[in-house]
Amino acid sequence: MNETRDLARFADRLQLDDVPRSVRDKAIDILIDQIGIQMVCATLPWSKKITRMVEKLGGGNHSTVVYYGFRTSPDNAGFLNSSYGHGFEMDDTHLRVVNHPGCLAIPSALAISEQRRLSGKEALLGMIIGLELICRVSAVSGTILLRRGQNTHPPNAPFGIAASCARLLGLGEAGVLNAMGIAGSHSAAGLREYNQTGGTLKRLHGGIPVQAGIRSALLAEEGITGPPTILEGKFGFLRVMCNQTELQPMMADLGSDYIFTEVAFKKYCTVYFIQSPLDAACKIIDQHKPDFREIKEVIVGTSEEGVLHAGTIVEPRDIGSAQFSICFSMALRFVKGGNGFLEYIDENLIDPDVIALAHKVRVEVDEQAELAYPKQWGSVVTVVMKSGQRYQERVPAVKGSHEFPLTREEIRDKFRRLVAGCMSPRNAECLLERLENIEQLADVSQITSLFAA
Repeated sequence: MNETRDLARFADRLQLDDVPRSVRDKAIDILIDQIGIQMVCATLPWSKKITRMVEKLGGGNHSTVVYYGFRTSPDNAGFLNSSYGHGFEMDDTHLRVVNHPGCLAIPSALAISEQRRLSGKEALLGMIIGLELICRVSAVSGTILLRRGQNTHPPNAPFGIAASCARLLGLGEAGVLNAMGIAGSHSAAGLREYNQTGGTLKRLHGGIPVQAGIRSALLAEEGITGPPTILEGKFGFLRVMCNQTELQPMMADLGSDYIFTEVAFKKYCTVYFIQSPLDAACKIIDQHKPDFREIKEVIVGTSEEGVLHAGTIVEPRDIGSAQFSICFSMALRFVKGGNGFLEYIDENLIDPDVIALAHKVRVEVDEQAELAYPKQWGSVVTVVMKSGQRYQERVPAVKGSHEFPLTREEIRDKFRRLVAGCMSPRNAECLLERLENIEQLADVSQITSLFAA
């Protein structure tokens, strides 16, 4: 019954020199990917709306907001940058523990590190702590929350964010423990009704827990205390929110096995359940070039959770629900040839060819995909033509996943593509170089000073 304290002790005592080089490199890959996503997603309509809200509120001159370049309080900057990073379904995904740790750990650590003028090494350590603890809490709660209709971020991410920020603030083990205890009262339901009936609120499901975690650490710095058994206690998070008492996966090999390194990167602007079906569709299109007008039916076999999470919407009402629709996304690929920023637009929501094909897509549970979930999020796609011809492709694991990781150069290329319309090539290369060499920076503001478009 000391799991919260053990995690706090890990967060307080970890030194960057103790972290293997491969683990640090993975954290830097996540950093590069996340900053590129934040830059381009800051320009989206919902991002502009929440930016206006924060600008109206004010709140300090400490931490930089990506793309816009103005500074505000660390909790507000973290809220905005995280919301941008989670703003168009392009952020990394941890398949086994079902969360998106990069959009949570990166902006929170950077916001606090900039406010306190910390070094790049200190900031990277904070990111690693946040990434790891967010994933470990989710390792015992993520799937349960997801199947209960909750997004995993608002309920469980504040704990790891609070621990990371408390370490960056130098609060010691007791302070980290208090920050985590306070985070329990910031833990939110994160209801997933958006993947049933739409809405843009999902875009904020990174920012909400980041703001909560940062504030928890700042409250602990001022002397507010929290229950030291907030995760495992009788009325702690895991029992109350998840009815969970089996905590071994959260603690196994803590400090020697960094589970956040299993994170996967995305190629398409969709929830991860749709990445594998789209890979399969691309193979069918490349090999057989089917005319979408001659398609009779498209059958997508995925996990039970994939059906529940992304198989219910056929005619989305907005872009957010489109990115959670296997039916619409598959139709978009066959009709428009892509699933990126250029394809998920309002005009395509009412395109008659896309809508007609979306109604021909059937999503069902595939036994093989279900057995492999959540370690692998695979699928099988069958295209039935009006002529009777059938094409089928199975994709057990997506390129960019832990089994088939992207190289650093592929991550660099994705960064360059994302920021191409947001900043000059020269500034993009300068920012990319500093992100890659974060450990050599005396002040993390050498990165954040380049955040303005």
